[in-house]
Amino acid sequence: MGLGLFAAAIFCLLTLFGGVVLLRRYPEWRFGFLAGMIASAAMLIVAQASAHLMSEGTDPWLDSDHGWLGLAASLAVLTAMLGLRNIAARRQTADRALRLPLFSIERAAISAFWIGREGHILFVNDWACRTLGYGREELLAKKIWDIVPGLTPEFWAKSWAQLKQAGSLTFEARHITCDGGVFPVDVTANYIEFDGQEYNCAFARDITERKRAEKELGLAKARAEAANKAKTEFLANMSHELRTPLNAIIGFSEMMRMKLFGPLGSERYEAYARDIHDSSTHLLGVINGILDLSKATAGKLSLDEQEIDVRALIEQSARMFRDKAAEQEVDLVFEVAPDSLVLRADPRLVSQVVINLLSNAIKFTRASGSVTVAAGLHDDGGGYIRIRDTGIGIASEDVDKVLEPFVQLEHALSRTHEGTGLGLPLVKKFAELHGGDIVIDSKVDVGTTVTVFFPADRVIEGQPTSGTQPIQA
Repeated sequence: MGLGLFAAAIFCLLTLFGGVVLLRRYPEWRFGFLAGMIASAAMLIVAQASAHLMSEGTDPWLDSDHGWLGLAASLAVLTAMLGLRNIAARRQTADRALRLPLFSIERAAISAFWIGREGHILFVNDWACRTLGYGREELLAKKIWDIVPGLTPEFWAKSWAQLKQAGSLTFEARHITCDGGVFPVDVTANYIEFDGQEYNCAFARDITERKRAEKELGLAKARAEAANKAKTEFLANMSHELRTPLNAIIGFSEMMRMKLFGPLGSERYEAYARDIHDSSTHLLGVINGILDLSKATAGKLSLDEQEIDVRALIEQSARMFRDKAAEQEVDLVFEVAPDSLVLRADPRLVSQVVINLLSNAIKFTRASGSVTVAAGLHDDGGGYIRIRDTGIGIASEDVDKVLEPFVQLEHALSRTHEGTGLGLPLVKKFAELHGGDIVIDSKVDVGTTVTVFFPADRVIEGQPTSGTQPIQA
């Protein structure tokens, strides 16, 4: 009797101890373990009480005065059953939680591999088998370098150390199918430690279509660049071919206007000579603009850098527009103080910037309007040239368009202003060649302000603009 009691006590104590250990490892199963420990404690009490009564010659199970022992034993059994049921339910829930991710990986439209440190393929999903053309057992019998062309055991060992240090790596590789076909993949490899073992959990996506699209895009870009280069070279060649005869026409018409070899004989001839000279000069300006734009686009336009007094340059350029501004009843206002800005730049290109901006401003400003020219230092130490008009303005959605070559916002059949659409694109190119930029602020029926910025390293001398300074135009 004593041995049985001892054995029961030992069993209950072991149950209690085991329950405590398992509870620390699996806290989510606490109800089941707690029920088991209560049942064990109850059984120990029942066993001790039964032994004591039986030593006094009383049968604890038949004696009505000790019926609580049967109730306690029943309670212990019931509690144990409830605990076991809870543990079973928890286990079922845990198994389902594990099966769901595995099911998802199996059905995912991306190849999944679990690879051991030595290169053994330990797991593959259905998509990997389908894309590689192998059965699951065939793949599990291979090593990773059997399906990755060019991969060696030595490189695998080296890359394993890199993956272990980084934790996760993304890269492009190639996979080889069962029939020898090779296709590109985008791989994300993840280093995982589980139960003392190291794994590479890798996901590979077939990027054949992406690579094909990239190749086609590259070919299209190369063709476009070749076509653009051919166009630029054609424009440059044609410009040179046209400039030579135009220079001759301009030169001879100028001689006729000046009557270097005597009178022409009729006033009409003088008017014709003047028209020929003016038209040829205009056409030469257009051709020069095309030539400059083609050179700038091709990166062949170099700077002849000199020290420039911007006020003097603006004064010189303004003389060209004195008559035109007066004819259109447009006031020219200059806010350029003496020594307001001295730049290290190409004088021809900066002069062309001022000419193009003044030409546009006067062209698109109605009678009784004004065009204001300013220059000076910006807050960041750089220089600027700013031309503001009270003209027709530009819609906000068209601001970027006017900086594209040959763009005309007016329809060709209903245009009220002449021009080729090269003025602002050339200004932009010339500003960028100097490391600067152009900013356009405009509002329809209010006016337009165009500011050309030059970086601080091109400013030799300058001061902020203050007041309106007259310039002799």
